[in-house]
Amino acid sequence: MSVQELDAALRGRSTWLFAGHGDMMLHGESVLAFSDARTGGAQTVSIDALVSIVRPHVLHDRLKLVLLTGCR
Repeated sequence: MSVQELDAALRGRSTWLFAGHGDMMLHGESVLAFSDARTGGAQTVSIDALVSIVRPHVLHDRLKLVLLTGCR
């Protein structure tokens, strides 16, 4: 899934399980990798940007559990 699809995919969910690459480098920091629908390659997003997508689902929706499993 692309990072652009994540917000919609989390709506109404109580759990998010991420199983994927966790060792993509972005500005010297290891981050999660998502799929880039345009290129078919990997897409990275900063941790701060990822938090800004996920946090509203924790505060105002049903998201209670986030499990990240990935390299590193």
